[in-house]
Amino acid sequence: MIEIIGPKHGSEYQAALDIKNSLEELWPKIARAPKNIDHVVISANVKISGYQVSDIDVVIAGKLSGEYAFRPNKVIKDKSGREHFNELVCVKNFVLAIEVKDHGERSVQQVGDGLEVYYSSGAKTGWSSATDQNIKQVHALKHFLSDCSIQQVYIHRCVIMTGLSYLDVPGALPGNFDGVDLFSSIAALSRVDFSSGSLALNSCSEEHANNILKTSIFNTLIPTKLDRRRMDLIASESKEVAKIIGLIGKKTVILRGHAGSGKTIMLLQAANQLTVKRGMRTLFLTYNHALAADVRRLLSLLGVPSSPYEGGIVVRTVMSFMCSCFRYFGLLKNDESLEFENYLKLCRDFLDLVKAGALTEKDIRDTIAANPDSLAFNTVMVDEGQDWPDDEAMLLKIFFGFHNLCIADGVDQLIRGSKRTGWTHLGDDANQETVCLELCLRMKRNLADFVSEIARANNTVWGLKLNNQAGGGRVLIMTESYAAYAKKHLVLVRQAKEDGNAEIDFLFCVPQNSVTLKNGIKTSNISEFLVEQDSRCWNGLDDDQRKDFPRSKDEFRIVQYQSCRGLEGWIVILEHLDEFWKLRYEYRKNQGLSKDEESNFLDINEISENYAWSQTIMAMSRPIDTLIITLKDKSSNFSKIVQEIANRKKDYIDVFSPEK
Repeated sequence: MIEIIGPKHGSEYQAALDIKNSLEELWPKIARAPKNIDHVVISANVKISGYQVSDIDVVIAGKLSGEYAFRPNKVIKDKSGREHFNELVCVKNFVLAIEVKDHGERSVQQVGDGLEVYYSSGAKTGWSSATDQNIKQVHALKHFLSDCSIQQVYIHRCVIMTGLSYLDVPGALPGNFDGVDLFSSIAALSRVDFSSGSLALNSCSEEHANNILKTSIFNTLIPTKLDRRRMDLIASESKEVAKIIGLIGKKTVILRGHAGSGKTIMLLQAANQLTVKRGMRTLFLTYNHALAADVRRLLSLLGVPSSPYEGGIVVRTVMSFMCSCFRYFGLLKNDESLEFENYLKLCRDFLDLVKAGALTEKDIRDTIAANPDSLAFNTVMVDEGQDWPDDEAMLLKIFFGFHNLCIADGVDQLIRGSKRTGWTHLGDDANQETVCLELCLRMKRNLADFVSEIARANNTVWGLKLNNQAGGGRVLIMTESYAAYAKKHLVLVRQAKEDGNAEIDFLFCVPQNSVTLKNGIKTSNISEFLVEQDSRCWNGLDDDQRKDFPRSKDEFRIVQYQSCRGLEGWIVILEHLDEFWKLRYEYRKNQGLSKDEESNFLDINEISENYAWSQTIMAMSRPIDTLIITLKDKSSNFSKIVQEIANRKKDYIDVFSPEK
């Protein structure tokens, strides 16, 4: 059996179809073979995050019963160096990374044993080695498998040049290849096994072959109704996006709006349009690992590329990106980890080197040019940039120029610190333009009305207009932990699926003091409740697990409140929201008053309350259709305010007592 997974468009998917056809022509019976006996998966447009190369055009893995073979049409060698030609080679399993290029003859040249192709647009123009890119893909895939505890795997490689009809370069094939050509090419680059007079091509053990096919890159990503809505939004263009695109490269763009105004989607809309219309490559930066994973999943569903030569979008957390820069400039060792305090010091040290002239503009440009996969970008989208350390902002200006930055400013959504970032001080006013977002684009009208009521009750600013074009929305108040409502949970899941949504469209947020360590993995009572319901979870609480995006639509998402900024869900459950308010209040109160606040005779309790409410409103603005709030202490001031509003808004707010 041969399966193809991945977005069903583009050169990568067409190459996957060509490979499938060539294998079925070479081995006709494989199409009818049971999956548990003979199984080949061809994954197109593969995304792996956290590695030097994040895109692999096609990855193939196969486990075979041993009845499949080919006769190479070129000379190959066994592991002792002995040459063989036209001798039968048995194939038991294989893993193959493929780079696909559409260039015509005039844009291709052979250099030694490698192929170079020419790019006239993108973050890096000129000749580039397709062979080197393919080798980098092999290394990235090997590291990915190693992180999945699968080692000792030989990964074959191949470059497919769809625009050529003839090619005689090691590790490369023209577009009119067949199955024998494919296996002859990869066998000629590797050393086949020779035992008892028989030749065999294997990548790994049978156990490893089975485990490789179970890894996340061979899981089919299926979009939900909410995914499709977001995908359509990213592919569309509004007047605000048109304005951003017109300003990029000329001025710094500040995209300003309160929580729920659609800043993240608008950044992705602009980045996508820059790829489609100009072939540009965009770096999307966020501090938030959970948001980075969410955006990567969405871009993977869309099949958006990330190549420095072909354009696209690369998603990184800011600290990860900056540490990569520090390593390339020799300020940080490759295997050296970094705590946040030392990270801020390294940012300052880098700026001091630039200021002293020890690092020149030419040094920076040369380093970027030498490492295009990691550092070459035409433009940078900064999500939730309102509270970044000023040194990070200055470094982005040095690397990319302030006129190539678009910053989403969440106004009062301060998570990383209580001080707003001075983006406007990094350039003069004539070279900056602010785009203000005033309409609530995420939440249905009733949800936005509820958040407005919360803000009004506490004299908190939430300046978004209700969207009358998006009617409906409901709020559920639960007076105990969500885990006490197992029957209601099943009803909510059934209703969500009836609406075309899935488990991944649920977002659970939990307070930090509810997170515990179990068997070395961070978890919570909500995680354990869902597992007891035989449900699968994407555990955004755990540092290791949130490095990869959710690969299945059947996984509930769980994050801490501090990681929910920028995320959204069809149904959002805010576990013990009153406890989160209390923790944020205490956090701000412990910081004390600044000198300016003291000189203005401000009250620390009032400041702390305003801060806690702004953080809570940010969490409340995550849902699209349904907001569920659970309370830990019904007698708290927070709970009383919520219940008072519920009593006035009974047409769309329901209060639930614990189930019996």
